[in-house]
Amino acid sequence: MSPRTRRWSAAASALLLSATTPPSSHASAFAPPRRVASPRPPTRLRDAEDLASALDVVDRPSSSSPSDVVVNGTPERVRQNPLGKFADACSAAAFGALHFDDDTGIKDSSKNLRVLWSRSYLDRCGALEDDVARRLLPPSTRDVVNLLPTTGPLVDFQEFITSRTKFIDGAVDDFLRANVEAQDSSGSSSKPQIVLFGAGYDTRSLRYHGKADFYEVDLPDVVEGKGRLHRKWRKLEKKHDARLPARIAYDLNDAADPTKPSLTASLAAAGLDPDVPTLYVWEAVLFYVKPAAVRAIFDDVFSNGGSDAIYCLTDSLKPAVTTSFLHVVREFFGEYGLEVIDHNSRWGGAVHFALAGRPASSGDFSLAESMRETRPALPHSYLAASREGGVESQSYEAASFDEHWYAVAYPWMIQEKEVYATSLWGEPLVLYRDVDGNLVCAKDACPHRSAPLSMSKINEEGRLECMYHGWAYGKGGACENIPTQAVAGAVSNKTYKKKACLKTYAVQEHEGLIWVWRGHVLSADASKLPVTRTDASTYPIDTVLDYNVDWQYIVENNLDSPHLFYLHNGSVPPVRSLNFVRDKIAEVTLQSFKDDSGRGHYGRTAGGKPKIVRFDAPNVVRHGGASSFSEEFHIVPIAPGRTRVLLRQNLPKGPILSTALKVPSAEKLLTKLVNVWNYHIALEDYSVMQGQAHNCDDLGAPHLAVGDLGDDLVAHFYKWKGAAEENDGSLPFFSRWDGNGLAFKAATDEREVSRDTTFGVVDDGQRVDGRDVGTYGILKSYSQSTPVEKYPPVNYGVYKPLLDLDQMMRRDAPGNEVDEEENSRLVAAGAMATTLVGTATVGVAMARAMESVQGSTDLPQILVALNKFL
Repeated sequence: MSPRTRRWSAAASALLLSATTPPSSHASAFAPPRRVASPRPPTRLRDAEDLASALDVVDRPSSSSPSDVVVNGTPERVRQNPLGKFADACSAAAFGALHFDDDTGIKDSSKNLRVLWSRSYLDRCGALEDDVARRLLPPSTRDVVNLLPTTGPLVDFQEFITSRTKFIDGAVDDFLRANVEAQDSSGSSSKPQIVLFGAGYDTRSLRYHGKADFYEVDLPDVVEGKGRLHRKWRKLEKKHDARLPARIAYDLNDAADPTKPSLTASLAAAGLDPDVPTLYVWEAVLFYVKPAAVRAIFDDVFSNGGSDAIYCLTDSLKPAVTTSFLHVVREFFGEYGLEVIDHNSRWGGAVHFALAGRPASSGDFSLAESMRETRPALPHSYLAASREGGVESQSYEAASFDEHWYAVAYPWMIQEKEVYATSLWGEPLVLYRDVDGNLVCAKDACPHRSAPLSMSKINEEGRLECMYHGWAYGKGGACENIPTQAVAGAVSNKTYKKKACLKTYAVQEHEGLIWVWRGHVLSADASKLPVTRTDASTYPIDTVLDYNVDWQYIVENNLDSPHLFYLHNGSVPPVRSLNFVRDKIAEVTLQSFKDDSGRGHYGRTAGGKPKIVRFDAPNVVRHGGASSFSEEFHIVPIAPGRTRVLLRQNLPKGPILSTALKVPSAEKLLTKLVNVWNYHIALEDYSVMQGQAHNCDDLGAPHLAVGDLGDDLVAHFYKWKGAAEENDGSLPFFSRWDGNGLAFKAATDEREVSRDTTFGVVDDGQRVDGRDVGTYGILKSYSQSTPVEKYPPVNYGVYKPLLDLDQMMRRDAPGNEVDEEENSRLVAAGAMATTLVGTATVGVAMARAMESVQGSTDLPQILVALNKFL
């Protein structure tokens, strides 16, 4: 590569990176900023939601509020920070070089040309389709794009351009298709209209030329530049009589000025007909408009856009909508008589991808309804996850623990060639993958002599082989080999083979979880599995927690918002982030709601951040918060007084996080960090729940005697639980197997519940190498308590070193009540100790990893050892 080529490549990279900087770092396309405002991410992280907020501030455009200070026509929220100014300066210099002989005469170095270059680059990478952008670039320098990498951070950082382009293009395609249907229905032949607000030197009006009449609204200098590009395109295409888009010079900040023409009046003056079907598109432009003007634009266009208008935004909805939640967006559009056709949000509601239209009168054709048919249905759900039949299952009349799907494991827990033993409601189960990798869930008893299948292995043929007599089971739990009756490796007696099949449950691998159906296998209904909208860009992190308390205490704990402030009190280092502290508890607001999936609370925490908590009967609690962050607690009732929680936390995934996760071992590090936070919080909850369970279960105290803020949801849970037990005629827990078919017999009262402590035969609780293996066996040990309690808070050994350091450093820990001066010295000493211990621990772990490959020159072997260390 020549020096000159390298310079062009570096310049192009700089300008493309600056093109994808969040709008908070751009000069406004509608009024250039002059002052600096640098939003700062939270510096103190409390839990996984805090991490989400910190990443969100880095990734997202700045938020706005009605009280924003406006300087030179641009809100304070979109001021350039120093990095943004530097990026703009670099890109200006790069554009000056790339357009030194631009045949259109455009010398614009603002973000408008960056959009054109970015689209050309993304088209070359295959990230989006745009066969126009490259042709509009200067012929002498357009090949610079070919020097850039087609994968990696440079592409990832432009995900916002890619995603919004696909959303808008999809809306345009659906709008044009629906218009053809409307013309067929009405006999009309008028060409539809599309109005584009902002977006710089975008190519949409040229890519869709001839399919609709386009109107482009932008600042006067941008409109002039667009005219040059449009005329260049017409010349290149040799379409000298082609109708070019109408260009309307309009500063959107003037929309709130009563002395200036309204936006719809200006469009009408340019020829827009409100009686013709029209699609209005806002693309990343309202960030730069004053709040009052944004309100005026919505009032004007949504009210006067025409009866056949469709509205598409990949933009901010602030100040009208300040959260990311669908139900709030629905309420906003509903104020104008509009219905949401499609929606998702980014960066905590700073950006909404929304499509809305006016519903048809009875019997009339509706563009909105036609466009809705091609898109997934939007459930009435306050969270991204919803499920069919939620309304019925949450009612007291239909409450039941039967005919439900229960998540019992993550897929990574059930590896090929391994048998996974667990329990559900006290009934022992085993799961394995057959030779095709399909899951099988069976009762933990061999059909032959009831030996525990949890002691089995997967043999060389990929079958589950009982260790007692070698009976082997394959696809669907079918008995495929009995050594004493084998003929050429198969069971000779087909009738016997049928009787010897495993007693199985329906099992599904769905959305990163393993689900078991409690009910007859033929009644399993996959449509009742929860469904999460896939358009939300998030990164899931899984944590497993083991508790020696009954499942109900963990449900009520996670339905309880106020305890976050008082019990936890910003306890996770490095201290606090979301103001979940005792002196802020009075600022919490909660309102009850019911959607199609469950019941819950919608409110705000200290500082005004939104918070949603929902109970999805019978055993799932979901949380939603700022930045599209969400949590799902699958509270698995293993046995009476024993619970496992499968916790999934979905972090908002913007360009920064997407790029960071590509760093080697970054995913492991992030997962471990979030796991540690969860262990700490669980330990604080666990000690209280243990005492609470003793008082209630053993001593007869009530679960809820005097209610307070948020306790209505806890009361609902216990009322639902009582109704389910009454409707089922039994407790949900397992009592014993009934008959040769191993039918599940539920306990009718507490005396019938199957418990480890009431068994006539118990395992011996032997410990080998520090682990409880149950009844020790030379070939295989037996444990009647499955799954093994290997995770905190019960088995907190993996977290104990960090916990000891935390206890030493915390001022409010028992024995650590010291004055301020002494506390400062203690914190400094603790920090030094943390560094020394951490360094020593890392060094020892790495040394142990390398001992296994000492003297080896095999690079793969060394890398495997280092990977184990990491």
